[in-house]
Amino acid sequence: MRKIKCKQCSNYFEKPEVHNLITAFWVKFCSLKCRRSFILDKQRKEKEKNLTRQKKEKLETKKKERREKVKTKRANSPSVLIKKADILFSKFIRLRDSYKSTWTPDRCKCITCSKEYETKLIHNWHFASRRFYQTRWLDKNCNAQCYMCNVGMWWEQYKHWQEIDKMYWEWTAEQIMSLAREVTPLNTEELKQIIENIKIKLNEFI
Repeated sequence: MRKIKCKQCSNYFEKPEVHNLITAFWVKFCSLKCRRSFILDKQRKEKEKNLTRQKKEKLETKKKERREKVKTKRANSPSVLIKKADILFSKFIRLRDSYKSTWTPDRCKCITCSKEYETKLIHNWHFASRRFYQTRWLDKNCNAQCYMCNVGMWWEQYKHWQEIDKMYWEWTAEQIMSLAREVTPLNTEELKQIIENIKIKLNEFI
């Protein structure tokens, strides 16, 4: 009779006769003890494998939650919200003044020199400096202006005082400067509301 190696203890034993497929599996073990040990070991390994997979999935879930938390926290930080508001508001002002000056979204006239430029090259000029948050996103405080007038002639910005009053009504420029001097910190919710308000105005031109 041919000897075979036990799958559990590795000892050699005489292979018994095989009558069917089920018997063929069990004859791979030299004893009932080895057969039982093999089954228990297999179950233990499967259990450990499942536990390892569950731990890995749990760890990945925690990592994902942490990443989402950091992402949300970053997205709600004042600096990110201010930048988002600036981008949207600048787009709104340029589109508003493009339609006002050329009746098209692609071309826009500078409020200072009246020269016509591509809208994407126009700047969002602030009468009261953009460092003042109370007027930073105020429609009346901002107009489309070319690069040279906005950056190259910054010392002449206050010459627009009368222009602002003509554009709206008397004392508007004074009211804007008075409002700009009010130092009121903006919280996250207020910044979010400012962004939503800008989006509403921007949608009128898109």
